[in-house]
Amino acid sequence: MMLVDDDFPTIEFLTEVVDWDKLGLKLISTHDNGISAYESAKKEMPDILITDIGMPKMDGIELTQKLKELKTNLQVAIISCHNEFNYAQKALKLNVQDYVLKETLDPEDLQNILRKCKERLDNEKYQKGEVQRLRHQVNQNHDLENQRLLKEFIQGASNRFHQERLQQDKYYIPVLFLINHFYIVKNNYVSEETLLFAIQNIAEEMILKQETHALFIHYEQNKGGVLLYPNSNNIKRNYFDDLRVLLNKIQQAINQFCIFKSLF
Repeated sequence: MMLVDDDFPTIEFLTEVVDWDKLGLKLISTHDNGISAYESAKKEMPDILITDIGMPKMDGIELTQKLKELKTNLQVAIISCHNEFNYAQKALKLNVQDYVLKETLDPEDLQNILRKCKERLDNEKYQKGEVQRLRHQVNQNHDLENQRLLKEFIQGASNRFHQERLQQDKYYIPVLFLINHFYIVKNNYVSEETLLFAIQNIAEEMILKQETHALFIHYEQNKGGVLLYPNSNNIKRNYFDDLRVLLNKIQQAINQFCIFKSLF
């Protein structure tokens, strides 16, 4: 939460009348002008902004516009003494959630506004979580299918892996890697699945950045992985050097983002 108003009694009133903890909100800062609020938001962006319109240095409309450029889903409630259509129209164009006149403002009305803002943010967070969960489920199912086909291919039970997952005109360099101290490392994560998902995402991101058609698959009872690196058997290009570069980047990225010392 951020409060912005050049009228100190209004700031004091709003600060004291709202039970922030009960609403599940935290008031991070208050400001008496838009410039101060804008500079503060660049360091710590609020989720909800309550602002006046008429203020020195930068008015509430300009402040709202600038902050929404930094955070498009920012929830904004304008509390103003300006009962003019053009102000309300500008606020509407900026997708301001509420526009309330100070003279008619009731503490309960303000708390209802804040509840609605928080509810919208919570719903958005839930929806993003659901999208991420479904995407993860799809990726996990695809990875499990890759594992099954790879095992069948290695065991000579099926050739579907070669036919459906690999480019037929390429040779592939196989790399097996294992995670050192896997059971110790996984204690830093919510679940084993979370750790494996993070490793897969990082490996695939590095593969994408190198613009190669390498394939990463969990293997060895999911405690490691297999990387299949394509090459064209072209003597003019050292594919093993390219592979070493990729493996180093994967290792460095995993060490950096997963915060543990050694994976390979």
